[in-house]
Amino acid sequence: MKLYGKKDALERLQRFVSSGRIPHALMITGADGAGKRTLSDYIAMLMLCTGGNPPCMNCKECMRISEHIHPDVVYPLREMKTGKYTATELRDYMAGCHKLPNDTPVRVYIFEQAESMNDHCQNALLKIIEEPLSFNRYIFITSDKSFILETILSRVTEIPADLPSEAECAAALTERG
Repeated sequence: MKLYGKKDALERLQRFVSSGRIPHALMITGADGAGKRTLSDYIAMLMLCTGGNPPCMNCKECMRISEHIHPDVVYPLREMKTGKYTATELRDYMAGCHKLPNDTPVRVYIFEQAESMNDHCQNALLKIIEEPLSFNRYIFITSDKSFILETILSRVTEIPADLPSEAECAAALTERG
């Protein structure tokens, strides 16, 4: 997986990996179309890769993450019956976060469109990110962090997803034919 325009984010993530201390809660911020979802999958691969030099893109874990079929990488918004975050549904869904992961030592929750969560939803998540279980990690994706409560922002590590330059866009398009 090649990420374009993410040099600063990748350097920061590599420092986390090198130190053996990837934060339990990350928030990927950036404009729509900046590749935040792709970056979140990349981070999940960093956390779960079983190959050499993570993410290897060849091990079973990386392959399943890239195909969005990994049982320990979950996207709660996709599971919401209403198609949006509601406090009741989110609480019910997150009640399962106390169960051990299926196939790996860590489960990664990726909260897409975190800015669409109202205050009740964010407060429902606050306790689990304040007192995380050792086997859970959380990634919040937002295009506008001004909608995120300060209590959440103070407990996550922000990773900006910058837009690629024109040259990086041209390189990506050339590489993909």
